[in-house]
Amino acid sequence: MAGTTPPKAASDFESARPRLSVILCTYNRRPILERSLASFFRQDAPAGSFELIVVNDGSQDGTREYLQGLALPIPGRILHRENGGLAAARRRRS
Repeated sequence: MAGTTPPKAASDFESARPRLSVILCTYNRRPILERSLASFFRQDAPAGSFELIVVNDGSQDGTREYLQGLALPIPGRILHRENGGLAAARRRRS
């Protein structure tokens, strides 16, 4: 069909990174978050094939301070917001 883009080759998809986004939403669960991140950082997936996004939904248990001192060893970002619930945290854009 004229004007359509041909399907991409498999190699095009392999070079597009990251291929997976892991989003962790947290609220007053610092010990669980610390264990989850420690486990996540031990993954052996190829570097750059995934990113990590942590959304702190207004925690009051030291989570913010923990995340502020955390140096991410992988691509990702940490977002802080006022507590608005899980659904709002999942919709957080930046």
